[in-house]
Amino acid sequence: IYGLGFGACVLLRTTNALPICCYVFLSAIFLIRVNDFKILLRNAVHFCAGFAIIVLPFVIYFAAHDALYDMLYGTILLNLNYTANSSHYPINTIFVVYVLINFMPLILLTALSSVVFLKDRNKLIFSSFFIGITTLIFMMKLRPYVGYCTLIVPTMSFLFIVAVHLVEIYLKPLKELLNTKEFSLKRLTVKFCIVITVLISAFYIWFYSKSFYALYKITTIEEIFAVNEHIKMLKMKELIPESERNSFVTWGRSGFIANWILITNMPSRERFFGYIKSFGDVDPSIRKNWFKSVKENPPLWILYCWKKNELYTINKDTIERTFLSNKDAELETLLREKYELRAMEEISLQIVKLYRLRN
Repeated sequence: IYGLGFGACVLLRTTNALPICCYVFLSAIFLIRVNDFKILLRNAVHFCAGFAIIVLPFVIYFAAHDALYDMLYGTILLNLNYTANSSHYPINTIFVVYVLINFMPLILLTALSSVVFLKDRNKLIFSSFFIGITTLIFMMKLRPYVGYCTLIVPTMSFLFIVAVHLVEIYLKPLKELLNTKEFSLKRLTVKFCIVITVLISAFYIWFYSKSFYALYKITTIEEIFAVNEHIKMLKMKELIPESERNSFVTWGRSGFIANWILITNMPSRERFFGYIKSFGDVDPSIRKNWFKSVKENPPLWILYCWKKNELYTINKDTIERTFLSNKDAELETLLREKYELRAMEEISLQIVKLYRLRN
């Protein structure tokens, strides 16, 4: 199971495999401590078999099409490079709020498992602490992007287990302390902490409820966008003569460009079709090769898009604008000099511009 899960994470996004890596590492450590090398070896073989079952078909397919290195680079190497070498967001109010809002389950897991470990030093509590602190440090090292918060989901089961242990260990002495009639500074401190905990919990319940409601509304709006997106993309596609559709490149958010490719069946001729700017910060050759190809062998058509909120002059110092911006001065200079604007649409909160090479 671990091998299958690890293989799936490697193919989707390598960083998603962190929780599985933690589980495998802890299992290996515990087995080595008890000298159970037979089970350790069997687990290793099963892990490799599960990994091969899900990954090997893709390796064979890309190797057969002479694209194995591109597959390995785009799927694994670039992701690891992006994780290891990406510039960190400055430690300021925006980053602190981002951590406190999105990483609170990990902070709780680390803190509560530490408290429980003082009274109950078992493997499960140690594992909970190790997984919590490792995932927290790793996610703070990553670029601050809410999409990475899916890594927290596998750790939630440990949070509930630790919470149950905490109640079992501390509930009885806590009741005795609170029922003490004479004045106690310790009891007063505990009461104060309980009040603070209740207030913080109420805030997070309110905030997450509000966020889920907003997400529901956004989902409803996006369903409307999806219909319009399909119509507008096909409308823009019709502006490009069929004989010229092979001379076409894109620049913008990967998810949006992927939708364009699926709807219009018009892929970019370049190896990389989205987030050239972001990935270019990590691997400059991506950006360099994209511009080199476009300048030496100009495509007839360029689709250039970026989120509408990049036009705003306020709140420029945000996580999204710092790491996910697609508006680019160098590309805009190239477009002004050699291309003419043929169409512009607002599609799914994106400003989408279609340019044609001047004759």
